[in-house]
Amino acid sequence: MVTGKGPTDAARRASAKTRKAQAVARTADLVRIVIQLREDGIVSSTGIAKALTSRGIPTAKGSGRWQAVQVQRLFAKADA
Repeated sequence: MVTGKGPTDAARRASAKTRKAQAVARTADLVRIVIQLREDGIVSSTGIAKALTSRGIPTAKGSGRWQAVQVQRLFAKADA
């Protein structure tokens, strides 16, 4: 039976903490890939976006097509 009550504050906090940890882990994984791409000579955001797309690495929203601006945001997030 559904009572109409939503998740508790504690459940929301736990969920947010889990999502944050997943985002941090994904950023770290992507940074490792980007470092390898840079070592291979692909240094522009556009080039990295094309390489990520060609490798079939999904974007944060699950799209298969990377854009240069997404790569730039990844750099900004990694530096934060």
